[in-house]
Amino acid sequence: MGKSQEACQVTQIKNPCWKENIASHKCIDDNNYDKSKCNLQFDNYNACKKFWGSVYYARKREGLYPYVPESEEERTAFKLKYKQTGQIPTTAE
Repeated sequence: MGKSQEACQVTQIKNPCWKENIASHKCIDDNNYDKSKCNLQFDNYNACKKFWGSVYYARKREGLYPYVPESEEERTAFKLKYKQTGQIPTTAE
């Protein structure tokens, strides 16, 4: 795989909502593509995308890179800080 193809690949490192995405696809597969049975997984995925989208734009505005933390430890720290403060964090500290 060339470098340009790797840049386009969606991976766990690039997508902080990887687990939620997999869970929603699994739910659809397990329920014979009846989307009405997967509302919880869809809502969870949408909340995840909304949170990390907000983090992305907040970090971009402040000139921080990467816009979304790449390690699971950093992501956990961001989520914890959000739970504690109720504010979209730009750093994990």
